[in-house]
Amino acid sequence: MKLRTLFKHNEREFSLVIALLLMTAIFTFINPIYIKLDNLRDIVDNAAIYGLMALGTTFVIISGGINLSIGSALAL
Repeated sequence: MKLRTLFKHNEREFSLVIALLLMTAIFTFINPIYIKLDNLRDIVDNAAIYGLMALGTTFVIISGGINLSIGSALAL
């Protein structure tokens, strides 16, 4: 019963995990190199840039200094 309650209260989060697993399975089926360690390291390395920029923008917005010019800075 507790597992069912956990799924019910966190339905959105579980749907995102299922979508991520489904996308990984599809991409691995299309190209088996996708699941290799070197490729996963490249994906995380590229995502880290956007994650750090999003974190910095979050702190700026929380502090009250609304600055959404991060897109133009990323383009440089």
